[in-house]
Amino acid sequence: MIEFHGKTLETFKAGLHTHSTVSDGQFPPQEVIRRYADHGYRALALTDHRKTHPVGCYDSCGMTLIPGIEIHPQGPRGIPWHLLSLGVPEEFPAEYASG
Repeated sequence: MIEFHGKTLETFKAGLHTHSTVSDGQFPPQEVIRRYADHGYRALALTDHRKTHPVGCYDSCGMTLIPGIEIHPQGPRGIPWHLLSLGVPEEFPAEYASG
């Protein structure tokens, strides 16, 4: 709990940038979810490179799962950016995910 402008608010742990074996992570998506749940997280965004996840198809292990993606548009001087997008549609078109 924290005090914020005179109100007591609940706090919880959330992971908002994770990778699975769908891109360059070490564990498959369901294993990532389980590991975060085992460490007390209450929300998790799956944000693999250029790929969204059907979060409704996974066992959430009691957490709120957030569909996300890490995209790489071309930035200034030809350097690719790494941008996280949360709450994207599970069928986000791949052609928008790379630069």
